[in-house]
Amino acid sequence: LEMPEVLGFALGCADPGTFRELVAGRKALYAKYEKEPALPERFETRGGVIVPQYETPSGPDAAPESDGTLKGLGCCRGVVRGKATVIRDLSCAGDTAGRILVAERTDPGWGPLFPLAKGVLVERGSVLSHAAILTRELGIPCVVGVKGLLSAVATGDEIELDGAAGTVRLIAKGGA
Repeated sequence: LEMPEVLGFALGCADPGTFRELVAGRKALYAKYEKEPALPERFETRGGVIVPQYETPSGPDAAPESDGTLKGLGCCRGVVRGKATVIRDLSCAGDTAGRILVAERTDPGWGPLFPLAKGVLVERGSVLSHAAILTRELGIPCVVGVKGLLSAVATGDEIELDGAAGTVRLIAKGGA
């Protein structure tokens, strides 16, 4: 329920009999959204075009280099090596302490996880994304915009992140 609906109930201005139907309808809508493909990385806009001064791999799932290296945008320098923790849903975050946090995207709700992690990798994003800005403030090595990251890295994999070069290297596949 949304805040005005809850407050309306508390103030006696809302009919709680409609809440079950409302919640069921919203759950169905969210389930439908979860099945839709991810939005494109970039959107068309009108007006002047800003051309980036960097190159990132093209295509939805860029293949790793022959040595297993993935490329993205380095956002906070530093080289760290450690076990990856892949988080697809913040409600199932698990332990990130001393590990490299790996995600498709982040938002401000992820903030408390960042100080625990030794590095942050994000499949989508730019140098002005939430993860990039927060990791720069905290001094945690970070690479964003890493195409194919979630299909290449799993929880427990030993990886090396180079925040200056914008690279991620798989060292060894491993268990959690």
